[in-house]
Amino acid sequence: MLKLFRYALPLMLIASVASAEVHEETENYRGNLLKYPVVSLNDKGLAKKINQEVVKLANTLKKDHSSNKGYADKISMSYKVLLENDQRLNLLVYSWTCNNGAAHGMYSASGLSYDLKTGEKATVAKYAPNLTATLLDEGVRLGRYSFAAIDGEPLKLDNFWKVETVSKECYLSEDGSLTLIYQPYDLAPYAYGNTY
Repeated sequence: MLKLFRYALPLMLIASVASAEVHEETENYRGNLLKYPVVSLNDKGLAKKINQEVVKLANTLKKDHSSNKGYADKISMSYKVLLENDQRLNLLVYSWTCNNGAAHGMYSASGLSYDLKTGEKATVAKYAPNLTATLLDEGVRLGRYSFAAIDGEPLKLDNFWKVETVSKECYLSEDGSLTLIYQPYDLAPYAYGNTY
């Protein structure tokens, strides 16, 4: 009995600090492919909170598609796991819509960034409460802040583009820096995609 306990205790300790697990579920919604991240954690309440946030994003996308306004003819959803360890989980959830008669579709990215110890979601209000669009614009132009295209390519803010808002979409990087997520056309042409 003592030998069994000696081996079982380290295994129980390892299990209690296990990292988040993310697996994919897909849905064919009226001919549109939606890929969902489904999060599993030891903290079932936090896992439920994160998964409910994903479902809310999917339901908004479905509502756009099925509204009687004919708003979105085609939709899709995908995601990317940016960071998954015993401290933090960072997900980017991408939604795409193509309106009837549009020249091209439009996509957006939502950041889901959670501290797995405290259960807190990273927000701009928490990590940069005094940040304004003016400060951000000046910081980018002076080189204090940088931004990049969706592919990671560094971008320079052209004179005719201006930071007019502080995005609410963000994630907290492993090094503790806050990354803001901007949608196409917010800071750069559509071709650059989401900017960070």
